Amino acid sequence: MQQTSSFLLIMLSLIILISPLQTMAEPDDKTLVILTTLSEKPLQPIIEKFKQQHNDIEIKIIHRRTSTSIKLLNQGYIGDIDLVISTSPFLMNRLIKTKQLKQLDTKYQPPLWLAPHSLAADNRIVVFGYSGAVILWNKDYLKQYQLPIPTHWEDLTQAVFFQHITMSTPTRSGTTQMMVESILQHYGWDKGWSLLLNIGANLATISSRSFGVSESISSGMLAAGPMIDSYAINLAKLDYLGFSYLSNVALMPCYVGIIEGSVQDKLSTQFIDFLLSEPNQQALPSSTLAKQSIHDPSLANTLNFTLNQGLMLQRELTINTLFDLAISQQLPQLQDAWLSVIEAEQTFKDQPSKLAEIHRAKQLMFQFPISETQALEMQTMNNHYGGDPQYNPVKVRLLQNWRQRLSLNLNKASRIINDINEQEHQE
Repeated sequence: MQQTSSFLLIMLSLIILISPLQTMAEPDDKTLVILTTLSEKPLQPIIEKFKQQHNDIEIKIIHRRTSTSIKLLNQGYIGDIDLVISTSPFLMNRLIKTKQLKQLDTKYQPPLWLAPHSLAADNRIVVFGYSGAVILWNKDYLKQYQLPIPTHWEDLTQAVFFQHITMSTPTRSGTTQMMVESILQHYGWDKGWSLLLNIGANLATISSRSFGVSESISSGMLAAGPMIDSYAINLAKLDYLGFSYLSNVALMPCYVGIIEGSVQDKLSTQFIDFLLSEPNQQALPSSTLAKQSIHDPSLANTLNFTLNQGLMLQRELTINTLFDLAISQQLPQLQDAWLSVIEAEQTFKDQPSKLAEIHRAKQLMFQFPISETQALEMQTMNNHYGGDPQYNPVKVRLLQNWRQRLSLNLNKASRIINDINEQEHQE
């Protein structure tokens, strides 16, 4: 009897020890948690199709911007997330570097033609689609204000577009950051920033969300703006909207990865296989997600500009900071100075000597006073101290110096225009 009792106690102990392991290996709760920087609404139909094949599961979508996603994954919530879906190379690269993504089978590597446009070959991420960048415009708005159709970055610098365009910022949108970096790498540092400042001076608003750009244009509030093509493709059914691809902007692959230690490892892999399946790839361009299939290189053949990925990833925080200092934080001053130049050009259009002075003011306005070499100083500090300046008083002083130099250029330009106007009144 005593031996039987001892045997039962041993068996009971083994059951208690084994049960948690079984629970971890085969979770009873079949809930797949997806963190994504994509808008939830376009992703939802694809989620529903997958659920039709797995009708015993639930899928929870967590939508966050790139910067917020990084913070979320660094605050201990990563154990609750199974998959990450994003077009942001910055988010996916950080997850790769910190080994927060599971290593996958090499069969998931992207096709050779797409590889130069994506992150360095790594078996922790999968490319299942890609996008380009476009300018979306509202035909009715353009007609009402007699504006030309903008198809290139240079078109958005024209004075006629003053307060008629919008865009997001690299801080708030990973895709906008790729557009900004594309401009800087294609045109060069000085000319690229001059272009960005000129476009910034024409902005009516800066959108707090990347898809807020398409909303402002489709609702008729503004004329045009740059964005990822997914939003424009989904709006193509509205005949009063049109868009044109920007040829000098890098393609934007859409990535998916499995969080290391996910309890839904098998289900996550099945979801990736579903994304890569032939039926889903064929339907992807016409789906609400509106991505180009990785089996179709036609867009990549047309838009063959490629980024220096290492440079882009290295100076991410620096470019964010500079864009905010130069455009976001001094937008009203930029708009006022630009308006005074536009009005002066109209007033003195028949006076060459004064037009020359106005041109000098315009050059000052859009002259970026921080060299690429000087920006490396901020980049070095970001690498050592992170993006928060409060931990680095040297960085605080540097930011203040840059802010003053940017403001000084605008003030000099405004004084030139004021002097021209005063001379006219005295004559």
